[in-house]
Amino acid sequence: MNARHALVALERLMARALDILAPRACAGCTTLGVHDTFCGPCTERLNAASREHHALTRVADLALLSLGPFEPPLSDAIKQLKYEGRTDLASSLAELWWSCCRSHVGACSVTLVPVPLHPARLVARGFNQSALLAARLAGLSGQRWDAGMLERVRDTDQQARLTAELRRLNLARAFRAHQRRHGAMRIVLVDDVVTTGGTIAACAAAARETGLTVHAVWALAHAQRRSSEHARNDINSLGVAPPKTAPQLRSP
Repeated sequence: MNARHALVALERLMARALDILAPRACAGCTTLGVHDTFCGPCTERLNAASREHHALTRVADLALLSLGPFEPPLSDAIKQLKYEGRTDLASSLAELWWSCCRSHVGACSVTLVPVPLHPARLVARGFNQSALLAARLAGLSGQRWDAGMLERVRDTDQQARLTAELRRLNLARAFRAHQRRHGAMRIVLVDDVVTTGGTIAACAAAARETGLTVHAVWALAHAQRRSSEHARNDINSLGVAPPKTAPQLRSP
């Protein structure tokens, strides 16, 4: 056995030992002892939701790619990531996104730009979940990512508490975009959850003021269903044929 094989064997042994000493919990229902992000029943629920969910839709006049609707078990996993410090879920959820949505991703070069947090909120939370997702998605897609191209300059009220109109007013001039030395002009906005599209619209407006082109939006979940006609229009505009059936996650 060479050194590489020995290292792989050691990593597997350590992973099994860790599962025994500190069992992994399902990101949806928190059942202990799972070997993947979700347990079997939660995986089936996510697959059932994905069959009814249009992965490619529109929000704020932009193409939106999302893993599923914002409902359990996906919503539970996102809440654990954001509010319970489960930063380990960012990589797993990004990998699920990629496995389900990659067929809609074009070949053009883009820079992934996470929706930013205000510095005060970033300090309070300790991380930006959108940046964690963008970093992993960049690795999976082979694209560049840059957390410094967008800046949140106003510490706004939390969007979840507001109506659609108040969200729009709340986010007016809340973001500022910056051109970077690497000269990226085409960007993809990355966020964990998209609801009314107010945050995305404000980010896109700031980006366009700096001469950037917003190519699309990648998000884990979409809280509002869009029509199948919108989905077909987006697919046609990107020149990508949709899969006949939604990709399914394997039950553990």
